[in-house]
Amino acid sequence: MRQATSILADTHHDLDPVPASLFDLLHNSLILLNTVPHLSISSILNLAATNHAFRALIHHTPGVFRHVNLTRTKRAQLNDCSHHDDEMLTEDELYSGPLRNVLATLSRRNWLHHVQTLVLDHLSVTAELCSDIINHGSYNVRILSIRDVTNLNHAKLQGALHYACRRSRPSGAPRLKGLYIFGSGDDDSWWTQRGPIATSSMSDAWASCIAACQSLIAFDAMLCRGPRHINASRDGTASPAAATVTLSACASCGTAPENLLHPRSPAALPLVAPPPLLSSSLGAATMPHAYWSPFTARCNECLRGRYCASCHKWWCEACYAGARGDATLDSIVEAMSALRLKRQVSKSCWECGDNCESCIGQTQRVCRKCCGGYCTKHNEGSVIGVSREAVVSVDYELESQLSCG
Repeated sequence: MRQATSILADTHHDLDPVPASLFDLLHNSLILLNTVPHLSISSILNLAATNHAFRALIHHTPGVFRHVNLTRTKRAQLNDCSHHDDEMLTEDELYSGPLRNVLATLSRRNWLHHVQTLVLDHLSVTAELCSDIINHGSYNVRILSIRDVTNLNHAKLQGALHYACRRSRPSGAPRLKGLYIFGSGDDDSWWTQRGPIATSSMSDAWASCIAACQSLIAFDAMLCRGPRHINASRDGTASPAAATVTLSACASCGTAPENLLHPRSPAALPLVAPPPLLSSSLGAATMPHAYWSPFTARCNECLRGRYCASCHKWWCEACYAGARGDATLDSIVEAMSALRLKRQVSKSCWECGDNCESCIGQTQRVCRKCCGGYCTKHNEGSVIGVSREAVVSVDYELESQLSCG
């Protein structure tokens, strides 16, 4: 009996789990590939220098260098004191030299071709380097982030993007699917906020470039989707313009002429910051982080007179159309309905901007004696008392013109 108990105890002792080492954990490719995107390049190389086993694991596992963030890499940062005395250097060699040296090191070790997400935020990046990343065969970058970089010639970068998206491009080009360049913060405000969107200003040249890259390369900005612009789902005549306001559905009809955006169509969506860590697909780069609601985006010109700056309600073209052509019964009805809507969206306080009737009623007061307006939100006078009388006079004049027409 004692012998059986001893044998059982020895067997139980042999079955005790042995603590797993770090190498045992990282030898699981699933754990390794979900860990290395959170590490800097120097940390990954230090891990590889631990011993021969880690070196072989890091150097020979596909996907270890899929996501590369060089933002905090000291060797990639431009030193103000370096190369300034060398007059033989070109502008590109001067401003992108440190970064090109780091990329050359990755290329010599046969890692550069595996990089699919490249983050170069806050570094010195030239348009020539971006052109190489976008168009040269030695790169396989799908997601590129160059937010808040210095020494970037935007006109040359636009030319490189136009070339990459040309009609005569080879099959499978461009490899680049997403470009972060306009944003600065790390949020998904396109999906979670309504109202003016906080992005850097976009020139008309950039708007035309984004329109040329549409359905091929996504950006962390959007073009106005209003029907009057050529990038909308309907035919328009206006040139492309940057979207500056995110909107929910129309306050009257509950939809939008250009249709609301959902996450299921990544090619038409803006990139969500920061760039994804665990994937380099366009779907992951455009997927909202958590809560989201359908939206559309327009420029200020397409929302003039139809958007409340306080509650962010708006009215689409189908629900707010002014009178056109000769005075007929239909045009009279349209004109009167347009006037009624104008009474809902008006500017009583210059600080508040255009507000709907509901928001005006909550923030504006009228003196019973002098009929002067006052904004309780900004503690200054408003024209609410005068504007109501002006609307009545305009209403009377329009009715007279329509009846005489």
